[in-house]
Amino acid sequence: MKHPRAHIRDAIAARLADYRVAPIPPSDDAPGSPGERWTMAEGHVYASRARNLDERDLPAVLVYARREKVAADSYPRSGENGSTTRTLEIAVEAVVRALDDVDDTLDAFALQVEGALEWLEIPGLETATIHLTDTDIDVSTDGRLPIGAVRLSFAVEYRAPYRTVPPVCDPPSEIWERITVGGAPVTDYKRVV
Repeated sequence: MKHPRAHIRDAIAARLADYRVAPIPPSDDAPGSPGERWTMAEGHVYASRARNLDERDLPAVLVYARREKVAADSYPRSGENGSTTRTLEIAVEAVVRALDDVDDTLDAFALQVEGALEWLEIPGLETATIHLTDTDIDVSTDGRLPIGAVRLSFAVEYRAPYRTVPPVCDPPSEIWERITVGGAPVTDYKRVV
């Protein structure tokens, strides 16, 4: 069972690895088209910060959660059938080989990421909103492979279920069903009337 944070991370990573313009297979009449991906990372997008990158992996994107805040006033009073409003900070770190044009490359990469996530709809969390909050740019020439990185921080506001177990049914005839997010069950239940 996945936490909604995992669904958000996976949705962002999938979008960044996906095609903006779908490939067209060749036919008898036309040569086809390879398509166009959202970012220069192409398929090198990872929904984790724990990825050792080497030269053949670059350019690449790492997607990971940094922190999450829960609005204290969003907890339901009774705890029944409730949800909380959460703001998740997601880092999208784009990494390239540091060449002479590293600053221009990182700026172009950041622009691609921003464009890809601008109207992203997260399956199962369609009411979630996402917006850019911060950008950090860095170049490291200390290792054997000089790299440049731009980390874009996005705030994702969404609602998450509050209860984690079905309550004791009173009267016993009440029925509870598990809630799903993006087709996967989450740790919450709702009353079926």
